[in-house]
Amino acid sequence: MKWNVKTISIASAVIVALAAAGFVVARSGPVLGQSFTIGYVDMARAVDAHPRKASAESALKDYAQSQIADAQQRMKTMAQPQREGVSIVLSREVVLYGGVDLTDLVIKEIGGK
Repeated sequence: MKWNVKTISIASAVIVALAAAGFVVARSGPVLGQSFTIGYVDMARAVDAHPRKASAESALKDYAQSQIADAQQRMKTMAQPQREGVSIVLSREVVLYGGVDLTDLVIKEIGGK
């Protein structure tokens, strides 16, 4: 998904550039008695206004649906112990207590270390 990495890279570069510019301006103080104006960017609104946002979201949705269909197909061939007895999988950040950590299984499945 090259568009995703490219979008994240561009957004990160913009944020870093804006932060660096803000730091330089703040450290330099008023130049020759002149005041300065600070600008900001509403990144959520800027991303929403991107002309390829709809096509990127559509591509992401199609990819997610294909991955879900693939996982469901593989689940049919798994033995019961392989299924871990998990009914739903959530991000770690939203599970406050309990749960089964499936991170190592996911990393192994996607070919990571």
